[in-house]
Amino acid sequence: MDFYEDHQSEIGHYFRGLYHIVKLIDQSDVDNKRLYSNLVRAQLSSFELTLLFYNGLSELGEEKFKPLVERYALLKNLPKSLLINPEHAGFYLRSAYV
Repeated sequence: MDFYEDHQSEIGHYFRGLYHIVKLIDQSDVDNKRLYSNLVRAQLSSFELTLLFYNGLSELGEEKFKPLVERYALLKNLPKSLLINPEHAGFYLRSAYV
């Protein structure tokens, strides 16, 4: 949360927009939602995935965004070496990575 508060003006709108795109996919009537979520994930750099990882664990994303991250495997390409502690990977269900 300290990082977010220090950089809210740069990243707040980014995560809100990303959340709403994934939520739109989730609530849509399309047959292959994973195809569209894969397109979203393909746009994310390793560093953006790392920020997404911690955003989903924060009070800002834990309730609504984290379940979507897990449902659509948005962390599939996350390099665990970028995490503060690689053991943090266990804070998400395995489905977030496959």
